Amino acid sequence: MIRRRQRPDGDIRMPESVVWAVVLISTVPAIMELSGVGFGITGTRPGGLDSTAGSNLIGGQEAHLLIEWTGFCVASVTAVLALLHFRIRQDMATAVIGIALFCAGALDALRILAALGVVEKAQDPTEFLPFSWVVTRMYNALLLVFGVGLFLTPRIKRSKGDIAFSLLMCIVFLVLAYTIIHIMASSDRLPKTAIAGTWATRPYDLAPLALYLIAGVIIFPRFHRQEPTIFSHALILTAIPAIGAQLHMALGSREVFDAHFNIAHFLKLITYVVPLIGLCLEYMRLQELLDQERQEREQAEQELAERADELARSNADLERFAYVASHDLQEPLRMVSSYVQLLERRYGEKLDDRAQEFIGFAVEGVGRMQQLIHGLLTYSRLDRTESNYEVVDLNEVYETLRANFSAAIAEDNVTLSCDELPNVYGDSMLLSQVLQNLVGNGIKFRAEEPPAVHIGAVDQGDMWRLSVTDNGIGISPEYADKIFVVFQRLHSREHYQGTGIGLSICKKIVELHGGRIWVEPVPQGTGSQFLFTIPKMEASEDGGTKPEQTD
Repeated sequence: MIRRRQRPDGDIRMPESVVWAVVLISTVPAIMELSGVGFGITGTRPGGLDSTAGSNLIGGQEAHLLIEWTGFCVASVTAVLALLHFRIRQDMATAVIGIALFCAGALDALRILAALGVVEKAQDPTEFLPFSWVVTRMYNALLLVFGVGLFLTPRIKRSKGDIAFSLLMCIVFLVLAYTIIHIMASSDRLPKTAIAGTWATRPYDLAPLALYLIAGVIIFPRFHRQEPTIFSHALILTAIPAIGAQLHMALGSREVFDAHFNIAHFLKLITYVVPLIGLCLEYMRLQELLDQERQEREQAEQELAERADELARSNADLERFAYVASHDLQEPLRMVSSYVQLLERRYGEKLDDRAQEFIGFAVEGVGRMQQLIHGLLTYSRLDRTESNYEVVDLNEVYETLRANFSAAIAEDNVTLSCDELPNVYGDSMLLSQVLQNLVGNGIKFRAEEPPAVHIGAVDQGDMWRLSVTDNGIGISPEYADKIFVVFQRLHSREHYQGTGIGLSICKKIVELHGGRIWVEPVPQGTGSQFLFTIPKMEASEDGGTKPEQTD
C-alpha cells in the first residue's frame, strides 16, 4: 500500500515515491537522448504522416495516436472521478479542474484525428501538428490556470457552486475546441513554428512554457496552501512534465517526429496521468478518514453504551438502597415514636412545661421523618412496581379526587373545578396520585384569597395536555426545573409543610407514561400552571387499547 506523506502542520502531499518517479520520467528521456539513444524518426514526407522509420522508441502515427487517445481516456476518467468527488464531498474546485483536464484532452484527441484525416482533414499535417501543439498547450494551460485561479479569489467558495453551470461551460469549451481544430485544419497557410538559426527552435512554444511556469511556481502552490489535499499537490507535480514537454518543443524540436517532438508528446501524457493518480490517492485518503471516523464513532457509541449501562446499574443500586434503607428505617422510627408517646402518657403529669415541649419536638420530628421515608419508598417503588395499565376515565379520577379533598374544600372554601376530561391509557392509581399531588400543592401554597384550582385538558394531536392551574403564590421562572428534583424545597417548613418529594413523584409517573411535565406562570393573575402530557390511546388489533407510539 502506498503511504502518503503528511507533514506535522497538516499539509498533505503526494507520496515521495510518486514524486521521484515523475521527476525521473521527466528527465531521463533527455539524458538518454544526450547519451545517443534515438527517440526520433527522420525522412518524413511532406504529404502526410507516413515515414521511413529507423531504429526508434517512440514515433510514427500509430504511437502518437496511442499517446493522444490514452491521454484523452485518462482525462475522461479523471473528470468522472472529479464529478463523483463533487457529489460526495461537494468539492467544486476538484470538479472544475477535472472538467478542464477533460476539455484539454478532448482538444488533443481532435488534433490527432484531424492530422489523420478522420475529422476535418488537415491541409498540411507537417505544419498542422507543431502549430496545433502550441494552440492545444496554450488551451490546456489557460484552462488549468483559469480553473484553479478561480478558487483563489475570496468571492468563490470551494464547497459552493452549481455543477450544472460547470457542465454547461464544459460543453462550451468542447465546442470551442472543435472550432479551433476546424479553423486550423481547414487553413492552408498555418504559421511555421520552427525557425532555424535561433536559440529557440520553436519560439511559439515559449508562450505555453511561460504559462506552465507561472502555474507551477505561483498558482498551483498557492492553491495547495489554501486547500492542502493530495490532488492539489498533484497539480504542482503535473507542472514538471508540462514544463519539460515545452522545453523539448521550444528549445529542441526542429521537425515533426524528431526526438524532442516525440519526448514532448510522451511527457504530455504524463501530465494527464499525474492528476489521476493524485485524485485516486485522495480517494484513498478520504476513505481512510471515513474509516477512522467510523471507528471513532463506534468506539464512542460503545463507551456511551457502557456508561449508560453503568449509570443504569448505579441508578438501580441507588433505588434498591433507597428502598431497603427507607424500609429498614421505619421500624426504629416506630419504636422511637412509641416510646416517646409512652413516656408522655406515663410521666406527663410529672414533667414540667419545658419537658412537655421537648417531647412534642421529638414526636413532630419522628412524624416528619416518617413522611420522608414514606415519600422515598413511594418514589423508589415506581420503577419496581408492575403498573396496571388500562383505560382510565379521568372524569372518574376527578370525582374521587374531589371526595378526598372534601374536608379542605369545606374548611378553606376551596374552589375545585375541571373541564370535560378525556379517557387515557395508563395506571389509574398513579395518575390519581399525580393529580392529587398537584391539586394538593395548589391548595397548600395559597395566597391571601381562597384557593381556586382548575383541571383542564387540551387535544394536541397524538398527546393530551393536562393542566392544573391555581391562584396561589406562584413559582419564579428560575426555579421551574429545580422544583422537580427530589427533596428540593423553595420554602421552609415553618411556612409550608411537606417533604419536597411530591413533584419528583409526579415527574417520574408522567415519564413512565411517556409524557413530560413542566410549570408555567399563569397567563393572567398570580399562581402557577402545571402542565403534563399523556399519549393518546388507540385501538389494538385484539379489540383492546394501547397508547400511541410517540417520538
